[in-house]
Amino acid sequence: MKKLRSRVTKEIHTLFNMRFVEDISMYQIRTDLALETQEKMQQDHVDLKGVRFLEEKIGNQLVISTVVIETENGAKTMGKPKGTYITIEAGNMDEEDEDYHREISVQLAKTIKSLIRCKKEELSVLIVGLGNREVTPDALGPRVVDNLFITRHIVREYGKYAFGTDKMNRISSIVPGVMAQTGMESLEIVKAVVDETKPDLVVVVDALAARSTRRLNRTIQVTDTGINRSRKSQARIEPEKSVCSGDLHRHTNRRGCSNYRK
Repeated sequence: MKKLRSRVTKEIHTLFNMRFVEDISMYQIRTDLALETQEKMQQDHVDLKGVRFLEEKIGNQLVISTVVIETENGAKTMGKPKGTYITIEAGNMDEEDEDYHREISVQLAKTIKSLIRCKKEELSVLIVGLGNREVTPDALGPRVVDNLFITRHIVREYGKYAFGTDKMNRISSIVPGVMAQTGMESLEIVKAVVDETKPDLVVVVDALAARSTRRLNRTIQVTDTGINRSRKSQARIEPEKSVCSGDLHRHTNRRGCSNYRK
C-alpha cells in the first residue's frame, strides 16, 4: 500500500511539473523596469544603439542605474518610450531601519529633482496615487498619498506664511482608483483634475512588475516618460509635466504582468 501511494504521489508530481513547464513556456514574462529590459538585451547580445547605460554605487547599500533611451530606434528595440529611467536599488529596503530609509528617501528626492525641468522657486505639484488600495500588490500609490503632507488648500486659504516660511510648494493629491470602482479610466480622472487645477508638475506613483524576485520591495524606478497603462486601454499619462516613480511591490506571474492592473 505504501509503495502504491508513493508511486501515485511520484506520478502526480511528475505530471504537475511537466504541465507547469509546458504552461510557463506559453507566456512571455515582461517587466516594467527599463534596467531589466536592458539586462535582458545584453544577455541576448542585442545591439542597443541609441541607448546609454550608467551605474553608480553609493556606499555599500545603494546602486543607482540610469538608462537613457535617446532615439526612436532605441525606443523600438527596448519597447519603451524615449526618455530617462533611473533605478534605485536598495538591498535592505524591506528592513525596519529608519536611518537607512532616510538615506533612500534623500537619494529619491535628489533623483526626482534631477528630472524636474520646471525651475520655479515654488511649485504647484499634483501627486497621483495609481492602483487599487484593496489589493496589496497594487496599493502602493494610494498608500503613498495617505502619508503625504498636503499644503495646497492651506496656502490658498491662509497663504504660505501660515507655515512660518517664505517659500512653500503647493502640494495636492488624488487617488483615482480603478475602473471597477469608478467606471472611469484613471487617465480621464487625472486629466480632468489637471485641467482644473493646472499644476506645474505631476508626480505619478504606481506599483511595477519585475522579472527578478531579488528586486521585490527593494527597487524604485523614476522616469520622465510618463506612465503607460495596459495595452487594452491604451491610456497614457503624458510626460510633458510628469515625473513617475514606482516601488517594485510585486513580481510578474507566469502570465506576464500583474492581474490587478487595469
